[in-house]
Amino acid sequence: MVDVQFPYPSNISSFFDLIEYDDLVTQLSGRTATLGGIIAFIVFFVSFLSTRKFGTDTSFAFACFITFLTGIFLLMMGLLNMSVFMFIVLAMLGSFIYLQSQRRREEGSTI
Repeated sequence: MVDVQFPYPSNISSFFDLIEYDDLVTQLSGRTATLGGIIAFIVFFVSFLSTRKFGTDTSFAFACFITFLTGIFLLMMGLLNMSVFMFIVLAMLGSFIYLQSQRRREEGSTI
């Protein structure tokens, strides 16, 4: 493990300052886009729990879609890794495919 001395934050009074400090720390440690992954996870968790009354599969698909939209913005700002974004895209596609197959099964059983 590499021992890295991180600078002490002097003034983090806004969200932009937090992003700048996180960028500095992740560049020094060799890791990239940890803050964007945390933000994407929080957006997923909140949107999943807020739409839970519509069913687990529907709320999961909705949460994946909202996280995908958030991931696009985080990727454009440079806060998210491409590998994390690809995971978000695969989760969204998987949830939509599952939702469509489940709806087709329901329509087929009612006829």
